[in-house]
Amino acid sequence: MDADLAEETVVSKSEFARRINVSAARVSQYISENKISPAAMVGTGRAAKIRLEVACRDLNHVLDISQRIGNGLETQLDLPAKPSAAQESQPETARHAQQSALPDANSPEAQIKQERLRSLQFQNRKAASEEEAAKGRFMLTSDARNQMTAITAGMLQGFEGSLADFAAALSAKFKIPHRDVLHLLKSEFRKARSKHAEQARKRASDRPDTVETIIEVDA
Repeated sequence: MDADLAEETVVSKSEFARRINVSAARVSQYISENKISPAAMVGTGRAAKIRLEVACRDLNHVLDISQRIGNGLETQLDLPAKPSAAQESQPETARHAQQSALPDANSPEAQIKQERLRSLQFQNRKAASEEEAAKGRFMLTSDARNQMTAITAGMLQGFEGSLADFAAALSAKFKIPHRDVLHLLKSEFRKARSKHAEQARKRASDRPDTVETIIEVDA
């Protein structure tokens, strides 16, 4: 065997696909598109093998971040450590289990996955909030305040507009001048309105602008 090959990890195409966690078809695509360079290949045709370290370096160079976030999130391109003599003596299944360990948390692959996860979580929270808003559970505090103010103002105007009718009824029943009764009713109504408006302002000042709500978000 060539001395250089003896120092490298040379694997079949299917084994390489398993090592980097992609399909065999994706590996064939990488080869046909020269994303795995000829220098990483040993032999030609269906029986060709792949120099693991060289191929991983090739893919690290040519696969941009957007590709690996978009449809290659699970691709593992961290170069595996060379097995020790003790590891070489282990059964094949045991070596595979060790090689399938999670990559370093500081590796580019791990960081890409973390960013992708944060993006998905943000999108899920946003979608859940929009769904709750569509159901009527969420609205802007300013919108709620404006609506309540408009409703209250309309009710007060309605009551105040009815004072003339109240005055006419009292005037007729108790034989009191209509103008005097209307003046008294308006004066008392305005006092009550000012009193209750001040109480409402104090209650509103004690309330937070936002209220915390727990939303169930699917993973």
